[in-house]
Amino acid sequence: DAQFNFVLNQSPNNIPSLLGKACIAYNKKDFRGALAFYKKALRTNPNCPAVVRL
Repeated sequence: DAQFNFVLNQSPNNIPSLLGKACIAYNKKDFRGALAFYKKALRTNPNCPAVVRL
C-alpha cells in the first residue's frame, strides 16, 4: 500500500498503482474505495485491460 501511495504521489494517474490500490481496498472490503480507484483508472485510460472495465 505504501509503495502504491509513493508512486501515486509522483504520478497520480499511474494505472498499475491505481489498480493495486483498488485491489487492496477491495480485499479490505472497502468496496466504495475500490470503485473510486477503478473509476479513476478507467477515466485516465479508457483502453485499460478488461479487468478495469468489469
